[in-house]
Amino acid sequence: MRHVMGVVLLAAAACFFWSALERRRRAAEAARAGQQPPPLHPSLVLMADLGPSVVVFGLAVAGGQVALAFWLTGGGGVFSLLDLAGFVALLVAYGTWVKAKGRYRLPDSASIRGVPVNSPAQPAREGQPHRPAGGLDR
Repeated sequence: MRHVMGVVLLAAAACFFWSALERRRRAAEAARAGQQPPPLHPSLVLMADLGPSVVVFGLAVAGGQVALAFWLTGGGGVFSLLDLAGFVALLVAYGTWVKAKGRYRLPDSASIRGVPVNSPAQPAREGQPHRPAGGLDR
């Protein structure tokens, strides 16, 4: 039971890596099909460019602090090297996932289903305003 936490953290890291690779694959498929992600609002462009790098820097600092604390305390007598490796792998996997999420943007789900992004999912009824598919008022 000593290494349970390390194994669980390694499994979570594997899930994050798989999710990042799956997102990359889906973005490549969408690009081959000619589907483009919707443009970002101008106020979000800078955040989309810098945000993942700031998160990865924070994860690197956190990982370094945990590794230093583990080394200074000898694991506190509770944690094993596998636990430390699992935690650091989780931080690396999460950073990879954040970078993939920012770099490989996907088209709207409406355009994936074959409905053009700028057309209504259902025609507007008489007397009701036109609302584009995927709006914020769901």
